Amino acid sequence: MLSFLKQEKYKWLKKSKLYENFSEEEEDEDDEKTILIHCAPDEKNMYLLFKVIKFWDVYEFPELFYENIYNLKPIDFLRDPDIHLKELFNFLFSFITIDNNNLSDLCCKYNYFNALMFSEKKFPNKDYNDTIKNVNTCFIYGSFECFIYFFEEFVFDQKDYIYFFKTACHYNHLNILKVLEEKIKIKDLKIKNANYKILKFLFEKNITFDIQNFNLKIIKFYNENNLFLPSRILSDSLISGDLESFKYALKNGCQWNNEVDDKRPIKNILCLEYLKNKNQLDILDKYLIIERNIENIEVLVFIIENFNVYITTYQDWIYYFINNNYFEMYKYCIDLHEDNISLILTKAHIKKISEKGRIEFLEYISDIYNFRYFLFDKSFLKLACESDNLETVMFFCKKGFRFSEECVNIASRSLNLEILKYLYENNCPWDREIIKYLISDCNEKSYQCLKFCNQKGLIIRIQDLEYLSDSIEKDYYWYFYRYIQSNSL
Repeated sequence: MLSFLKQEKYKWLKKSKLYENFSEEEEDEDDEKTILIHCAPDEKNMYLLFKVIKFWDVYEFPELFYENIYNLKPIDFLRDPDIHLKELFNFLFSFITIDNNNLSDLCCKYNYFNALMFSEKKFPNKDYNDTIKNVNTCFIYGSFECFIYFFEEFVFDQKDYIYFFKTACHYNHLNILKVLEEKIKIKDLKIKNANYKILKFLFEKNITFDIQNFNLKIIKFYNENNLFLPSRILSDSLISGDLESFKYALKNGCQWNNEVDDKRPIKNILCLEYLKNKNQLDILDKYLIIERNIENIEVLVFIIENFNVYITTYQDWIYYFINNNYFEMYKYCIDLHEDNISLILTKAHIKKISEKGRIEFLEYISDIYNFRYFLFDKSFLKLACESDNLETVMFFCKKGFRFSEECVNIASRSLNLEILKYLYENNCPWDREIIKYLISDCNEKSYQCLKFCNQKGLIIRIQDLEYLSDSIEKDYYWYFYRYIQSNSL
């Protein structure tokens, strides 16, 4: 039944799931009664070729197949992939359309080894950096066969072998790591990520390693093998809220070391509450706790209730809350200091609110904050205009802040008609400079702004056409010219 597979041109069909279901006896049977469709890998009829691939469920293709596809370039056929062959179609479409310099990298990404072999023969003489790029792609996507090809065919610099070793650890490719370990001898290693199996392998090979990211399984591995538990385990667990890792590390002698701490935000309060319940909050350096950024209101409340927080720390927090739009935490700190709000809310904070256009932050302090000391500082309204937020501009205007001469120019550059109208209605100074900004953009928004300016007395003149962009379409130029000539935009 399958005796035709003995012919060289049909042997490729043995790399299929259908073939795996047949017995050896069936392969030797006569083909007279066979109903199995088949073809060679270089079949020119695309419909037949892919019908055979789908019928046999072929999972590995010879170089001849890729050469055939590359030469024929059946782009239209591949644009409408069969759902069962979608990944193959997507690869082949890229395979015949991608730049030649990136062809090998594409093969590594999809782990099509024979496609890579075709690519290497078709476009030899790649430079060293391209080969490094290909190997890196093998690491990212776990393309073991492709990696072995590069590893055996090319000689790399020692620093690159070490880089390969670290990258294999990072992406947890133990099979690649075993191959590398036989080639290069490495004594110690600093790596950011690695799973339990990788660390176990390194330990068994007597390779000293320093990992940066821990989980409970890795912490237990360290402890069970008498490896030093670095204090960053506590810091990382505190930040992530990984209570089990935190408890296990503390129980097994992990010591807090302030030198490795940083200002990463604590995600939740599980570890903090655990220390409080154990009366062990004093193991933490309070300065390193309260001076970090905070992104969780529960953490904020806990720190305020359990640590002595300085005014300067509140000021730093509030600046961070404004910058990142954390209104609830901003509100909480304001409420705590409502009787003396100017202690924690400075001119710099108000400017940052203005710059970010945080109207909610302004409205919350509208009745309790004394703005009168800043009324003559024109930078507040300038920043409000830059925020492109009409409500923020209105807030400062109503409070009596002075206009900057740049306000209208800023609004015209951002093409914000509503702010432009509001500034005009509130007697903000105008000059012809805004025509330059508006007419140079040449779009519907700028046209509406120009129309408003023209209605309010800023007549657009023929010579203003010089501000039009060089890239403006001809029809658009005459569109402006016609209305400018009539002085009636």
